[in-house]
Amino acid sequence: MKKDLNDVYNHTLNDYYAYKHFDEFLGGKSEEVKNLERGELNLLKLIKNYANKNHIKIEPKKYNLRLKLHKILTNLAGSIILLLLPRIVQNKINKRYEILSEILPKIYKKEIEKTSKDEIKNLKKLFSKINSENVKDAIYAMSDGLVEVLSSISGLSGVFFNHLYVLIGGLIIGVSGTLSMTLGNFFSTLSEKEIEKNIDEKEKKQQVSQSTKITAIYYLIGAIIPLVSFIANFGKYSLIIAYILTGVAVFVVNYLIEFISERSNKQIIVRSTLITLLTLAIAYIIYILGNLIRYYIPSL
Repeated sequence: MKKDLNDVYNHTLNDYYAYKHFDEFLGGKSEEVKNLERGELNLLKLIKNYANKNHIKIEPKKYNLRLKLHKILTNLAGSIILLLLPRIVQNKINKRYEILSEILPKIYKKEIEKTSKDEIKNLKKLFSKINSENVKDAIYAMSDGLVEVLSSISGLSGVFFNHLYVLIGGLIIGVSGTLSMTLGNFFSTLSEKEIEKNIDEKEKKQQVSQSTKITAIYYLIGAIIPLVSFIANFGKYSLIIAYILTGVAVFVVNYLIEFISERSNKQIIVRSTLITLLTLAIAYIIYILGNLIRYYIPSL
């Protein structure tokens, strides 16, 4: 019982710090995040109060490494994490409620239940305010950057032995893809907003600008990942490392896409794995095609 109570206390404590990171990321403007912080704080006081009355020693434990990683991820992709948060946290809240209901006396149950319900309610409110379209733009743009550049450098690696030629070709394709994708997104978003009659001109420009910037940044991030090993010059291992890095990134990106679609965990893993393997298989086929071109056109 003592161990379970300490575990719940420490997980709640670290959730409180995690919500504080989100609060900083959102500039302290989200009332929902502040409510989540208050809920965790109330729960911490409740557990501590019960522990003191029953002479149970609570040993606060701050998971520094996990919190640092959380802060980095929040700064890099806070909107994506916030979009995933309700689904990730809801099961955790329910589990915590079950554990505390078993450990603590019935007089605490009503307060625990209220805190849990309020937390889920605030998570849902927070979810409804996030611009999911921008998050989807980011994920799909990054996915396109990963696949297009990996396929391109695979083909180029088959054609040219020269490491520098492959890198230059990959960079050109990455930059041209970024410009093409950004321009396409700009015109498609602009057309969508022109159709919508319930938003003013200033808001329309802001939404188009934001969507375009997100597409450009995340496509470029996706495009750089397959090129990292070539930039670092791992020689004959550059392409293999590019496959590994891109495979991991493609799996993560597709995992996020499937997660947002609210599929079961088994479906998410199966579909993400299949898409990753398919991406790598296509890239390898293009590598073979590059080798065939070099074989039949020796002057290359």
